[in-house]
Amino acid sequence: MTMFEGDISSPLLTLLSTPPPSYELREAPGKGLGLFAKRQILEGELIIVERPLLFYASSTIGVRPVALYDELWHRIEPKTQAIVMSLVNVKDSHIPKFMGIIGTNSFQISLQGGSERYGGLFSIASRINHRSAVNLFPLTT
Repeated sequence: MTMFEGDISSPLLTLLSTPPPSYELREAPGKGLGLFAKRQILEGELIIVERPLLFYASSTIGVRPVALYDELWHRIEPKTQAIVMSLVNVKDSHIPKFMGIIGTNSFQISLQGGSERYGGLFSIASRINHRSAVNLFPLTT
């Protein structure tokens, strides 16, 4: 879960306090880097607080996908490009790699009080296993 405090459009967006890590980043054989729990994580517990590498209005992606992704790519700093390219792409090989990485690793974000949908790509949170089936279950005792 990634959380913000305040209006996302503000250039001085304040992140909530970062909790002590309950996870570790390590190699998932054949799948690249992934997040793994270091301890039992309680239901509703805040796990990660991080700024997105990329933040975009979802409605803009379908307009002119290739041209838009190309323009977006050239606006990203080289350091951020390197982090983005380290994320896994599971999309078809005919889809440009940058587009595939965004499609594979982005999260849909809804801002409080707004109807617009956004996408966000994160250096750590995007490494959470996000397969179609649920992989986190509450424990009962």
